[in-house]
Amino acid sequence: MSKNDMDTFLNQQAEKLKNLEAIPQKLDGLESYPLSASQCLYIHNFQTKSISFQKGVSEFLGYSQDEFNSQLVNSFFHPQDKAIVSRLIQASVSYAIENKFSQDAHLSLTYRIRKKNGEYIKILRQSKVFEADKDGHLVSNFSLLTDISYMDTSNCVEWNFDANYLDQAAFKRYVGHQYENFFSARQFEVIKGITEGLNSKEIADLLFISRHTVDTHRKNILKKARCKNSVELISFCKKNGLI
Repeated sequence: MSKNDMDTFLNQQAEKLKNLEAIPQKLDGLESYPLSASQCLYIHNFQTKSISFQKGVSEFLGYSQDEFNSQLVNSFFHPQDKAIVSRLIQASVSYAIENKFSQDAHLSLTYRIRKKNGEYIKILRQSKVFEADKDGHLVSNFSLLTDISYMDTSNCVEWNFDANYLDQAAFKRYVGHQYENFFSARQFEVIKGITEGLNSKEIADLLFISRHTVDTHRKNILKKARCKNSVELISFCKKNGLI
């Protein structure tokens, strides 16, 4: 699946989740929520830092109810995806907690997670506000995990976050803040050159370093950002508020 196709898919799924009226607003109503064999759901309470409800987890991922806790949910990412996914989740949750978002606020993420048997699968995580306090701030969210390994074999992490009255520019700056120290100062200089359309030799001349050093930086930058080429890297940087 190409990056454009994945963006389209995420937007479609986000719209479905945004318009989904079937999510019960009480925990006992979730018992009857329909799931396929390749899905599970849970409620993450950010005040108590606990998983207050889960369904289909043991069947889908193999974890027992006690094993599938807040700590696991925040750590069972693929090592190569962890740095990016952790930042995106932290940004969206923190932003939602600090701002008043209604039930329409939703996050869609694709990344790899580890099942109990050690197997990594690519999943689509769709999260919505489940409970807010009297002031409208996020208390807990609903997350639906779906195995999409059959349709997405890439290692790219993709995301979509939206809500009514969301200032996308402000949110991207918020996400960008989460990436402090993700790239080194020198890597940011190389990225700046790439976004300006410079080739490796031109970047090397500008920074007074060798072309080989620039090529090494480019390779490491692409690997860290989970991108295949400069076009994807520029898209990644724009989407994540880095440029």
